[in-house]
Order: sequence, then structure tokens, then C-alpha cells
Amino acid sequence: MIASRTFFKFFFIAWIILCLPSCIKKMDVNELRDENMVADLELLEYIQEPVIEEPLTLPEILEIAFAYNLDIYAQQYEREVQARISNAQHLQMLPALTADAFYNYRSKDTSAFTKLVGAPKPAIQPKQFPQISSLKTTFQDDLRCTINFIDMGLAYFRAKQEKDRTLIIEQQQLRARQKLVLDITEQYWKAVGAKRTLNDMLEIIRLSESYQKALAHQIEERSISQLQGLQVASRLVDQQSQFESLRYLYESSKIQLGGLMGILPGTYFELADVDNDLKEIEIYNIREVEEEALRMRPELYVKDLEERISIDKVKESIIPMLPNASLFEDTNYDQNPFIVHHYWWSIGMRATWNLFLIPQKMQEKRAAEAQKEFSKASRLALAVGIMSQVHLAYMNYRDALNQYQIALRSLEIRDRLAVISQKIQGTGEFTGIDVLNFDSDALLGRINVMRLYASLKIAEEQLNFAIGRPFNFPDPCDKPDVELSNQEVTPASNEF
Repeated sequence: MIASRTFFKFFFIAWIILCLPSCIKKMDVNELRDENMVADLELLEYIQEPVIEEPLTLPEILEIAFAYNLDIYAQQYEREVQARISNAQHLQMLPALTADAFYNYRSKDTSAFTKLVGAPKPAIQPKQFPQISSLKTTFQDDLRCTINFIDMGLAYFRAKQEKDRTLIIEQQQLRARQKLVLDITEQYWKAVGAKRTLNDMLEIIRLSESYQKALAHQIEERSISQLQGLQVASRLVDQQSQFESLRYLYESSKIQLGGLMGILPGTYFELADVDNDLKEIEIYNIREVEEEALRMRPELYVKDLEERISIDKVKESIIPMLPNASLFEDTNYDQNPFIVHHYWWSIGMRATWNLFLIPQKMQEKRAAEAQKEFSKASRLALAVGIMSQVHLAYMNYRDALNQYQIALRSLEIRDRLAVISQKIQGTGEFTGIDVLNFDSDALLGRINVMRLYASLKIAEEQLNFAIGRPFNFPDPCDKPDVELSNQEVTPASNEF
């Protein structure tokens, strides 16, 4: 009978275990995506966007981006998660405080006979009766405090590692903000350059259209050949194509700027006009700039922290090879009426040493030491790469500056040619189409100057980004008179 009941219990438990998986609701991934899509769209409707009433400058765009960019917003939770993990690891250094309660009920008493051992056997055996020393119902509880020195040491080094990982996330977030500054700067100057050149391109198109109308009348009267008219028409088509390309660049750059600022597509905003107020970057000692980059770049801070984590891992792998000692203190209670003392406490110490664990931990220690050397080597490789980036960024900046200065000189010559051609047009030395070409070349020179100026500002911010101080350079100082080897660095300037 008892065996059949036991079999029925086991059969019932097994049946429940087998039926549980079938009760789990299976959701298709498409249904999950549909639900999240609806939830995201509802959430986006309630996102508070910035009120943009005036044309935006670059500092204002950066301010909006830091306040509303969703990537920056999400990274705050990443750091919070890691900080919580670090705090939890610190709390593992506390002693263990364990509360234990035990309740038991038996269907029969724990009655038993006793037998004397070592006493002479009497001639007449007395009749024995069974005895009990506990009741059917048993209740006990105890409170134990344990201090395990090995676990405390492991928790200490693991807490240090988690704290360093929190600092790593902070440095990664700092670099992400710097990258956001660079991306916004690039799109801003692309949009501003396109906006400025659109007006000049419209002026060129208007000149070509007006001259084309004048030529059409002359062609009808056969006073000039159709070749000149076709040349003007061809130039007009090319100009219209360039205008559409510039308009696309302006609109696409604004859309990307809006995404970087964290505002929804379709939100209207305009960019403020800027002047070509160039402040040239002069670097008198590139070695000092390299040292500045090696001090400022967040990636190197990450490598430093990774190396420190590797050192703590070496120490962590050594601790389990030591004998483990633990102190404990117990406070106990037992309701058994047959014992004399129902409350008591005890204190003691326990020591264990797993000798077979030593070879395993030795291998882990060697692996951690190799990881430490790897961190050093990768940090050195990163440092060399950063120095190369600084050199390349400065070379790109100098090239962009030279191109811009050449374009300024070219524009000056084109403007003088346009003025002179208009003055001597009546002498017959230049025809109308020559004057149109000179005027168009002057306007195209202005477009080229603005395009190169935007490229120069982007190259400047790329240099700032390579050093690790985006949009944060002081104004340049006057060039000193002492030798170049003793110069202080005069880093990139910022006109805003």
C-alpha cells in the first residue's frame, strides 16, 4: 500500500513537470516586433522636443544634442547598471549572517530501547520499556554569523575590478560625446557651406538666364551664331545641376543634424549665418601636441584601467591557493522539552585547504599575467596609433588651410577680372559671353572659398578630436620669439 502511494506521488510530480513547458506561451518574433513598434511610436509622440524659434549656431546645436540625443540618454543607464554591479560586489565583503529555522513532524515517536555496554550481565534480565528523547514535532532555529577570509579577499579584488569597469564605461561615454561633437561639426559645416553657396549659385543661374534671353533675340536676328547660344545653354544646365546637388547636400545635412540632436524628422529649424572669421592653428612643437593627446585620449584611460584589472586578476587568482580560514558564531534555540538547555551559543574557527585546487589556480594566475602583458602591449600600440592620427590630422588641416588661402587669392584675381571686363566691354576687347564667364567665375570662386572654408573647419575639429579635446581649444596666442624647441603648444582655436 505504501509502495503504491509512493509510486503515485512520483507519477503525479513527473506529470506536472512534463506539462509545465506546454503552458509557456510561445510568442513569434514578428509579434514581439509589432508590439514594440507600437509602443515606440506612442512613446515618441510624448517626447518633449526643444522649442526652436531662432536660427541655430553650432554651440546651440551641441547644447540641444547633449540634452536630447537618445544615444547619450541610453548611455546613462549603461553606467548606472555597471555602478549598481560595482556596489553589489562591494557588499559581498560583508560577513555572512544566516538565519535558519527547522520544523519537522514524524508520524510516530522516536522511541528506542537502550542497552548497557561493558556492564556484567545480570542473572535475571529486567524488562525494558522503550524511551523517547524528542517529540513527534520538532522545531529548531539558529542565527549564524560567518567571516570567510578567502571569500572576503576575493570580493575585495572583484569589487575593485567592477569599479574600474565603471570608470571604463565613463571614458567610453566621454569618447562617444566627443565623437558626437565631431559628427555634428561635420554636418553643420556641410550644411552651412551648402546654404551659403546656394545663394551664389542662384545668382549665377540668374545671370546665365538673363544673358540667354538676350542671346535668343540676337540669334533670331542672325547677328550672332547659334554656337554662343548653345554654350550659354550648356553652362546653364551644368549650373542647375550643381544647384540641385548643393540643395540635396544642404537638406541631407540638416536631416542628419536633426538626428544627431535627437529631434524627430520633419522638425523645422534653420542655421544661423556665419562669417569667414578664420583663426589659424599654429603648432610650434608637434611633440608637445602628441603628449597632450596621450594625456587626453579616453581610449588610453581605458587601456590603463584594463591593465589595472589584469593586475587585480593576478592577485585574485593567488588568494584561493591559500588555506581558507573562517570564524563563526551561532545562536541556537531548540524547543525539545527533554533537553536541559533550550538556548545556547557557540563560537569557533574552521580551516580548510584544497591542495588539488593549486595547479588550476596556478594556470589561471599565469593566464592573468599574460593578459596583463597583453594590455601593456595593446596600450603601446594604441599610443603609437594616436600619435600617427595627430600627425595625419594636423597634416590634413595644413593642407586644407593652404587650399583655402590659395582659393582666397584666386577669388581676388577673379573679382578683379570681372570688374575689368565690365569696364572695357564697350571697347570690343571682350564680348558679352566673355563678361558672363568672368562674372560666373567670380561667383564660382566665392562658392569654392566657402566650400574650402567648411572643409577647413571640419579639418580643424578632426584635429581637435584626434587630440581628445573637441570644440575646446583656447584662442591662439601670439607666436613667441624664442626657439621652437622650447615653445608651448598653441592649440586649435574656436571662433564661437
